Amino acid sequence: MKSRIKKLVFSITVLLCIALLFGCSNSTSTTPAKDYSNELNTFKVSVPGEWIVNKIGNENNITLDNEDKSLTVTIQAFPKSFPAMEQIKDIDSFINLNQQTVLAKLIEMGEISSLENVAIDEVKAAKANEIVASQDGVVAKAYITYIETEKSFYSATITGVEKQYDKNIDSLKEAIKTFKEIE
Repeated sequence: MKSRIKKLVFSITVLLCIALLFGCSNSTSTTPAKDYSNELNTFKVSVPGEWIVNKIGNENNITLDNEDKSLTVTIQAFPKSFPAMEQIKDIDSFINLNQQTVLAKLIEMGEISSLENVAIDEVKAAKANEIVASQDGVVAKAYITYIETEKSFYSATITGVEKQYDKNIDSLKEAIKTFKEIE
């Protein structure tokens, strides 16, 4: 069973890591929040709980894992100044691109919820939805928040096996709302 859980979480993580190339504590609700920023120090987020910073060599990214990697928080920046981003005009076109490329296989494996607006201070727009996928009886979930600022688009993703995800999703959604660009 643990092997299946790890395989499913790994599959979701691999799909989300593709997004990085394109351009996880047991309970977080009672632990103090800590600020995390990307290597370039251009954005930050405050996340409760104990997290391992996963250095993946992408300076436009923050990836946090819980101890057993059954829960992951990833924020990836896509600066509007990148040539590959020239055709992306607004948050809706950014979402469409992500869902047709990066998330396509994951969406095929499961169900995707409708987009909802998310209130985050000092951003132009933010929308989110959830994907629920299962494989060999193991359920994994991903909550993706798409963020647009004057300078960049961001994909903030919370992924995990159902039990850990469900236990922590409310506090992690609130953590995503602490997102801020650093001047």
